[in-house]
Amino acid sequence: MKSVTTHNQDVLKVQRQIKEYITKHNQTKLSLKRSRTEYHCNHSLNYKNESDLIDISTLNDIVTIDNEQSIALIEPLITMKSCCIKLLQQGLTLPVVPELPGITLGGAIIGLGGESSSHRYGAVHDCCVAYEVLLGDGTLLTVDAENEFSDLFYALPGSYGSIALLVGVWIKIIPAKPYVLLTVKRDTDTTSYINCLQSSIEKFEFLEGITYSNNFSATICGDLVAKKPLNIPFYSMQYYWCPWYYRYVEKSIKDKENVQFSMRLIDYYFRHNKSVFWLLRYKTSDHLLTRYLAGWFYDLDIVRRQSVKKSVDEKEQVRIIQDVVVPFSNLATMLHEISRSVNVYPLWFMPIVNRRKPYLFWSNAVADEEYFCDIGIYGRYGIANINPIEANREIERKTQACKGIKILFARCYYTEDQLWSIFNKDHYNKIRNKYVADKYFHDIYKKISS
Repeated sequence: MKSVTTHNQDVLKVQRQIKEYITKHNQTKLSLKRSRTEYHCNHSLNYKNESDLIDISTLNDIVTIDNEQSIALIEPLITMKSCCIKLLQQGLTLPVVPELPGITLGGAIIGLGGESSSHRYGAVHDCCVAYEVLLGDGTLLTVDAENEFSDLFYALPGSYGSIALLVGVWIKIIPAKPYVLLTVKRDTDTTSYINCLQSSIEKFEFLEGITYSNNFSATICGDLVAKKPLNIPFYSMQYYWCPWYYRYVEKSIKDKENVQFSMRLIDYYFRHNKSVFWLLRYKTSDHLLTRYLAGWFYDLDIVRRQSVKKSVDEKEQVRIIQDVVVPFSNLATMLHEISRSVNVYPLWFMPIVNRRKPYLFWSNAVADEEYFCDIGIYGRYGIANINPIEANREIERKTQACKGIKILFARCYYTEDQLWSIFNKDHYNKIRNKYVADKYFHDIYKKISS
């Protein structure tokens, strides 16, 4: 852990960088100094070529833990893996932990991250109580939902660094246990699958779904447990030859309607990293021999370094990476449209509680529903001779028609007018002007559409 004094000194160094750049290059926009291999967004990052790059690499640790209030001050560039390891050593964890270990806390807030506990706690930003931010002119502010900067507090999540620079996060923490007991239920039709997801929301601490085909889906429910349960299978991810999580689930329920297994909590958090959900199957196989011979070679960081030579346009020709959020009432309709438009499987499902907060870049379209669901569409197109641009735009259109939103970490195919038909442009520009972001940071549309 880092001391408060050291944290403040590191923030001061970043503040000095900003002031130095705006003194020398007053017309140049500011961006974070991060390479494509460090980002989890599916954007080209070409805007960085027109930017002064701010280095916040020292802001990567836990600063303080307040056990009485169950909150912690954590720096934005800490990775999920590093954060979880340090908190678990003290019997604590974050309420929501995005599933890839290299995702940073700041990235999960600015880019809208969630996970299989989001049906209880919402997205990562729903767990935050205050932010430390640097404005484009170097002004340091602490913003929360109650103080004079509450408008900035609600505008930051999903803003992709277009409003202010995050340098500290006050976030809720909760008690942890070392293991997770998982129950998996198989369904063979869409209606029963959606009903199973909905009926499980209030019963379990963790909840996700995987649809392997149009007639084979798994609802995966979990609870924290203090000891490794006896007499049920234990799934390990500690070694490179261990089977991929999604394949293990698939095989477990191939001939059964319900199964149980357990795993370590730290492995559960990052269960989709080993196979990059299921994208790694396009580069290698999950055969035991393949895992023994080459399993040590592959992880998400290596895959990203291999693919960085290809542009976003080249990659989008053969595969789709999109997350869309729709209310449960329109989930079946959206599934039908995904199958018709791109026919991609597996699909990932993550129920999310609707906190009904005035976030600028979150969904107001489903304000009357208690829960909605994220659908992760990751994989190669299952339709021959598909037009990838039109297919992505069709997904965007159908998401909006289903009163949902697309998570903007993925490539944006909206026109600028279409984007602002979903979000409040006047309010965004007012915030940007009030906090001098229009002068110092790139507009969000430029960042997400490149």
